[in-house]
Amino acid sequence: MNPEWRNKRMAAKSFARGMAWCCSAALVCVAACASAAGDASALLAAGKAAMEDELYGLASSKFEAHLKAGIPPGARVESTLLLAQAYHGLGRHAEMRALLEAGLGAAAGMGRAAEYEFWLAAADGALDAWDRALIRLDGFEENFPESSLRPAALRLRGAALLNTGWPEEAAAQFELFDRTYPGAPDAPENLLDLARARKEAGRADGAQQTLERVAAMGAETRPGQEARLGLAELHVLARRWDEALDALAPLVEMKNVREDVRLSALFMRAGIEEGRTNRTEALALLDRGIEESTDHDLKNEARLRKGWLLIGMDKFDEGVRLIRETVSSMAANSEAGRIQLSLGHVLLERGLADKAAAEFQNYLETFSAPVGVVEALKGKGWALFKAGRFEEAAETFEKGAREAVSRADREECLFKAGDSLFANRQFARARQAYEALIRDAPGSPLAARAEFQAAECRAQAGETAEAERALAALARKEQGKPIALAALLRAAEMMFRQGKLAEAAEAYHVALAGTDEAGLRARALHGLGLIQYRLESFADALDDFERVVREYPDNPLAEQAYTMRGWCRYLMGEEDAALAIFDAFISRYPKSEKAPDVMFWIGEFHYNRGAFAEAERRLISLADQYPQSPLADSALYWAGRAAFMLKENRRANEHFARLMKQYPSSAKRPEARYAQGEAMYALGEFAGAILFYEELIKEFSGNALEYSALLRKGDSQFALGAENPKRYEEAMASFQAVLDRPDVPVALRGQAEYKLGRCLEKLGSLEPAFERYMNVVYAFAPAPASREAELWFTRAAFKAAELKEGEKSWKKAANIYQRVVDARVPAGLDAAERIRKIRSENWRFFY
Repeated sequence: MNPEWRNKRMAAKSFARGMAWCCSAALVCVAACASAAGDASALLAAGKAAMEDELYGLASSKFEAHLKAGIPPGARVESTLLLAQAYHGLGRHAEMRALLEAGLGAAAGMGRAAEYEFWLAAADGALDAWDRALIRLDGFEENFPESSLRPAALRLRGAALLNTGWPEEAAAQFELFDRTYPGAPDAPENLLDLARARKEAGRADGAQQTLERVAAMGAETRPGQEARLGLAELHVLARRWDEALDALAPLVEMKNVREDVRLSALFMRAGIEEGRTNRTEALALLDRGIEESTDHDLKNEARLRKGWLLIGMDKFDEGVRLIRETVSSMAANSEAGRIQLSLGHVLLERGLADKAAAEFQNYLETFSAPVGVVEALKGKGWALFKAGRFEEAAETFEKGAREAVSRADREECLFKAGDSLFANRQFARARQAYEALIRDAPGSPLAARAEFQAAECRAQAGETAEAERALAALARKEQGKPIALAALLRAAEMMFRQGKLAEAAEAYHVALAGTDEAGLRARALHGLGLIQYRLESFADALDDFERVVREYPDNPLAEQAYTMRGWCRYLMGEEDAALAIFDAFISRYPKSEKAPDVMFWIGEFHYNRGAFAEAERRLISLADQYPQSPLADSALYWAGRAAFMLKENRRANEHFARLMKQYPSSAKRPEARYAQGEAMYALGEFAGAILFYEELIKEFSGNALEYSALLRKGDSQFALGAENPKRYEEAMASFQAVLDRPDVPVALRGQAEYKLGRCLEKLGSLEPAFERYMNVVYAFAPAPASREAELWFTRAAFKAAELKEGEKSWKKAANIYQRVVDARVPAGLDAAERIRKIRSENWRFFY
């Protein structure tokens, strides 16, 4: 079980129960006053009727209009109070509070202060300002001894005490209510609040006795059902599983139990099964709860439970997706903040940098805990950096350094701010960030690296001599450490990047001659190979890379050198040898991070050569062997495309379906879904194609392929129209859906208009069809027009002209063809020939 979730839900219910009862009492009071005032205006009467029906939005609009109608002060006080209660029903508590504050003085002058004070306290509670509510309720009974709201105020004070950390004092208020108003309509709800207060005060036995008292009222009553939930929770906390299940059984099985109670019981049962490590049963119960739930908070609770449970069952991707969908709809509390941060880190680890940055930003916009803010800033900075949004990353890290609570966080943020600025080629600012770290924390583990990076900033800024001197000084100062070796090699690499290939080669040769250290020699040889590769001396480069692979096979650079051998062979025109090297690389380094990239390149190579069968085989092998690779989903997609090119449409569809199933977060999902539709369309299975296009439209609303899917859905429906003319009407709806979008590109709009015309023509509606064709013709702008826009303009114009020819309206047809000629599109010559033929055969109509 999750006590925090359960406790907060119970707190919300307690407050809601109190407010429901209090609202009723307050309305009785207002109604009495209204009766005394005589007939109310039509607006006021309509507002009250809407309140009785719980139509708070309608009620608020009536009361707002009533307040603008120039009503007398007494009526204004009443209408203001009613409007505040309508705002309460709408959850607009800040507006409610402001409205009541503004009218409190007038209300006090007319003897209505008790109602205003009470509802102000209620607004404070709803805004989680319970301290303020408690102050406002202080002395309520003494100040308003005749008020009918005294019982409600007593319960509200108990809720305020409970929510400000005074459970014993809250219990005393609820006990006083129990003694004073034992027959009140909300007496059972008061007992439930009393049980909660006793439980939070550590009096579990007292809480259980109180709940048993309410449960005895019967499982068919709402309070009795709530009491059973509370009893089950107490049993769960004491690990009395069987007693808990006994308490919950009627709530799950009885038909007259309200949905939210039944679902709460269902979720609690899932928690019990999880506590018993029966996770499969717990998952099934949560699925049932999600399916049946219409309550927002309970649905969120179930989804989060399922998400973490799935992760616990090693169903990682599915669990993360569910949590990501749920956290955005949660209230802004510490638990939501923790989940939000975790979600951002998971997305970042999965390589979804832009989405991760958005999730960290969501945290920053919603939560304010200092430690969490720094963590979110760091996470967002890393995400922006990996997304290539370096300027934003630098700003984020700089802010992280300012907000940092610990010295280590500040140093890390300063360093990463420098890295981000460096990546954005803002070398002067990057050097300032690195030097700030060196100056502020010379003993930091990051200080030497910051010196290294500051030197590289100088090199990139054209200060080559200063950079080389800084690297040499760093190498001497850190002699014997890895950073010294990095500085020595980086000097040569900087020369290489500046195109000083001879100087760089000399530096590498000096390194080779001056050391027997294997790592240094491997890097020097590799650097020499890169120089020769840059000089397009591929044979010499190949020799250097061969030496790295042969003499230092265990060095990390051997992997890269191995692939460089393949590139050398490829650029030497030895394609078969290159492919053999890449195949050998995969066999030799099957666990290499580069293996999926190499396999993808091989598949892509075969695809581009038109060897689709081999491309498909290679790409499927990648997906089978490296399902966790970021390229696995793309491999499945292109394997499907290769099968499609081979006209193996069913097999293509299998590849696309596998992508959809295995990679629910893949960016290729919209393309794969669209390709599934295309495969079915190519098979002539238009009904099946429609299903795939509809799924794309539903799942990926806003995707660039949505319009194409709508159009292809329409094409499929059009194809079915030959057997069932009603399908033409369905096709028209699909094409019209494209036109209804305001941001549809001109070419797609023209296509949709044209195809609507074709449907109308098939249905025999020739004049509307003609109008659709001419819409395309008149909307066409010759320059600058895309080839696609020209295509649909041409087709529409020819179709419109053909319809006029069919009517023997020769001159109108010729005029339409002339528009094609004037547009200077490729079909202009054909249009001119049509004009010539019409004029020659029907010349008498032109004079």
